[in-house]
Amino acid sequence: MSALPFPHLSISLHTAAILTGRSVRTWQRRIEEGLVPRLGDGVRALVPFEAVQQSMEGVPGEAANAWSAQDVQTLVRADQGEALAQALEVNRELATRDELTGLINRRAMLDLMALEHSRSLRSGRPLLLAQLDIDHFKPINDQHGHATGDRALQAFAGTVRACVRDTDVLARWGGEEFVLMLTDTSADHARELLERIRQAVQALEIAHSAGSLQLTVSIGLAQHLPGETVEHTLERADQALYRAKALGRNRVVVAPAIHRPAAAGVNARA
Repeated sequence: MSALPFPHLSISLHTAAILTGRSVRTWQRRIEEGLVPRLGDGVRALVPFEAVQQSMEGVPGEAANAWSAQDVQTLVRADQGEALAQALEVNRELATRDELTGLINRRAMLDLMALEHSRSLRSGRPLLLAQLDIDHFKPINDQHGHATGDRALQAFAGTVRACVRDTDVLARWGGEEFVLMLTDTSADHARELLERIRQAVQALEIAHSAGSLQLTVSIGLAQHLPGETVEHTLERADQALYRAKALGRNRVVVAPAIHRPAAAGVNARA
């Protein structure tokens, strides 16, 4: 087959298998054995088109010879279009997700809080916000290294997610601070849930080079009040969190239901 106009592109294993008549598993083995370099960033495995073309030329029979140069160009360009679509989807995901924990990030949570606030206004269903802060997190990084701190954050996020409902939304707010949004539940039930979270976090053991360490979490909870902005609800949850810290940490504090009227809008803490 004559040289094609894109020898330096990379293509998916699926397209490589179609062009050469070899299975995807065959191409995976060739990568594992070092016969073909693996490209890509983990989203999908890619191989150089040049290696695929060489393989096509080295295989007798119908599998490779049935493809015209135009057919190959069409298939490879379609593959590149799929790769671009996947890359755009990954970029969208990265824009709303915290890479370390897999939770939604602050930006995405602000959007969801605004949406849920509108729903709460229309339906009157309860909306509660909780601020969760891992106690004494800085010494973990200082004494045991950032790799241990990262594992602690991942374990914490996984533990909280295992405790909450599918309809509850957990976000990494920044550093060791997280925000949990709860709907269709009472303040008493929310407090019970947060207490279970506190106990589950306290039972965690994070391995490190010298053994293991334990975590605790302080939590502030506030129920959204009629006429209140999400900003003020979040501020009250934050004040309850600081109260939990002042009382000795490793506890849940519920903010008093004090109405603070303000202009509409969602401007959670920067």
